[in-house]
Amino acid sequence: MRIFSVFLIQAIFFCNVGCALTVKQVFNLASKLEEDAQPTGQESWLDPNFSHIYDQMFASCMMRRFLLDLGLDIGPMKQADFLTSLRSYHAISGPLQKQSGEVFLQLTIAEGDRIMVVGDAHGAIHSFARLLVYWFSQGIISEDLQIRDPRLKIVFLGDYVNRSPYGFFLLPLLIEFSNKNDGSVILLRGRQERDGYWEQFLASREFLNRLVGMPFEQKNINFVPLAVDINNFFAQLCDGIVCEHAQSADRMVISHHALPNNFVPSPNSVALVHGELRQLRSVSGRGLVFDQFVKGTATWNVFSAPVPVYSRLGILENDCYAVINIGSSCACSTITGAELSRLPIVSEEFPKTVSIPDTYTFSLAYGQELMTKAEREALTKTKPWFVCSSVALTGGLRSMGVGLKEGVEAGCLRANAVQALPGYKLRPVFLDDQYEPELMERNVAIFRSMFGADSMLVAMGSPTVSRIVPLVEKDGLVLFFPATGSPLFRISSLKNMIHVRHSYAEEVYPLLDRIAKVYGVKRFAFVYQDDSFGAPLTQAAVAYLQKHFSDAAIQTIPILRGHTPSVQDVATLNEFNPEAIGLFISTQLQLSGFADRLGIGFLLGKYLFAIDFSTDIFHEFATRWGVQVMQASSFESPSGRYGKLMNEYRYAMQRYRYPLSITSVEGFVAASLYIAAAAKSYPDLSALAIKKQLEKLDNETLLGYRAPFDQQIRSFVGPVWITDQGRLYRAEKASKGYAFISA
Repeated sequence: MRIFSVFLIQAIFFCNVGCALTVKQVFNLASKLEEDAQPTGQESWLDPNFSHIYDQMFASCMMRRFLLDLGLDIGPMKQADFLTSLRSYHAISGPLQKQSGEVFLQLTIAEGDRIMVVGDAHGAIHSFARLLVYWFSQGIISEDLQIRDPRLKIVFLGDYVNRSPYGFFLLPLLIEFSNKNDGSVILLRGRQERDGYWEQFLASREFLNRLVGMPFEQKNINFVPLAVDINNFFAQLCDGIVCEHAQSADRMVISHHALPNNFVPSPNSVALVHGELRQLRSVSGRGLVFDQFVKGTATWNVFSAPVPVYSRLGILENDCYAVINIGSSCACSTITGAELSRLPIVSEEFPKTVSIPDTYTFSLAYGQELMTKAEREALTKTKPWFVCSSVALTGGLRSMGVGLKEGVEAGCLRANAVQALPGYKLRPVFLDDQYEPELMERNVAIFRSMFGADSMLVAMGSPTVSRIVPLVEKDGLVLFFPATGSPLFRISSLKNMIHVRHSYAEEVYPLLDRIAKVYGVKRFAFVYQDDSFGAPLTQAAVAYLQKHFSDAAIQTIPILRGHTPSVQDVATLNEFNPEAIGLFISTQLQLSGFADRLGIGFLLGKYLFAIDFSTDIFHEFATRWGVQVMQASSFESPSGRYGKLMNEYRYAMQRYRYPLSITSVEGFVAASLYIAAAAKSYPDLSALAIKKQLEKLDNETLLGYRAPFDQQIRSFVGPVWITDQGRLYRAEKASKGYAFISA
């Protein structure tokens, strides 16, 4: 690592306090600091240690303390100047919304406004310098850091000081940039700036210890020098901005991670622009990433700082920021990612160090990448089409609900990209019901009152769907492809339901047939959830065995939903000693309790089987206990064949960075059928018109296999897919039972 000029750096910080900071000065400061400074040792990339770099910046703490006592502050930064900079900050003025410790700036925006968003800073002073040079070269700012366009705002999302060694070099520069542009440069508070979270990081503690000359023997992990002053500055920052459009009254939120309390599901809540808080699946190498829809609102992540720990992991290689161009409404606005190559910063090269950015533009509200001018122009004439659903996004069935949501979202994003419904863009609206009937009923009321919904897609769960059947029977609500296999809903009188999956009974029959015929099993036990999911399924399974395998011995063990088997249940199972066990329960907790009580010795050598409504639950169970669970599903496993529909599914899931799962296949198939029918009924997009088209849809070309619509059970009828010892089979009805065709 090269040794930089302490005195030049200090001179720049002298100028920073009370003087006219310039782009060139920031550039020169960055040129004296090693950009690719690596952490000391092999510490966690989340909390890197830069002690060896600080050792080169400062004299030893003992010597520095001695010099400070003599009135000599020699080093890359003066403590007094740093504190003066913190105290010089001009707190934002404007209407504020305060809530339980968080503060949101209320901002009115209009067509023609622009908002540039810079993601987590993490002390990336070199990235900041390159952005300033680029903005200066484009006439966006003057040499003395003044924004030239009064309709432009630049927002920094927070997390300013850790994960690189230069956080406290960058912070005074950002304060000065903000002070020079009162109300036009807005510094927000990120996760690290709240509740002193930044104090837990080695990068901050080690630097501040050296800045104040604290001897090693006096260092205390619970005490961080200057923390009171730094936290007082952070307390002046807002947590986010609520931007409301002056003409259309729709809105978006810009924040590192926070949401205002009144951010409820609404057609007018168009976008959330966040910092690095993103799922691992969202890491794409781009700085601007569409993440997902949250309650119908498009969520974006902006990642701006390619500090060494991130570039090493391949998360981000370029400097990046986002530009939101405000249209006639928030829904008609665009968001553009701009990425600049990390050209070396050499002081003699100013202002030549300017790279041409690579840009990509999306619809802010709909997640669609806009590749052409025509697509951007068409956005101004586009209306939203809300696809509503209530599923469990938290709790024991979270993996199933999230998978359904991801599959539907991928299908909607794909439809938006190919202009499936002229003049419309789909916005999926998923609300969490935690698999609770009361919450399902509440969510339906929200869909109908707020979004004008006359239908729902993939409503999840037998107990929850049962709660809203009266609305289907008497109030005109149409349920497209509910994610339930209960036979209670597969009757000809429920005209406003259409299914794409089999009943649980039709899924379990080939499982029983295969276990009895292929493996010669005669002793069956069923551990089932005693509700509208498990009880009818078990009754159907017992009846099938009694009819087709009359010599089978059967034991049933009901348990309450959310509970684990009792001691008596385990004793009964041990005494019966089955060869095969049907697991008709829906949560990981119940499965773990079942295995914990029985012990692995009891499970080994037994044929375990289940309905594959959530791959994660049984995969985790099988992995933990070293057993195999034979599973049946109405949908192909993502690892199966590569037909037309599955190719489209894999392409969409990969493009939008969603993980593959059996439940996302179900969501994608449901969305594809729904959108195909809507395209045929267009321009009439009422639920009844779409339902009519579904009932006569040529599904064979869409699904890739024979799946006619059966009016009596209100369902498309395709094959059942069996996973047995890692192999996939298509089960088709034969003259005696089922035939199993390797897929």
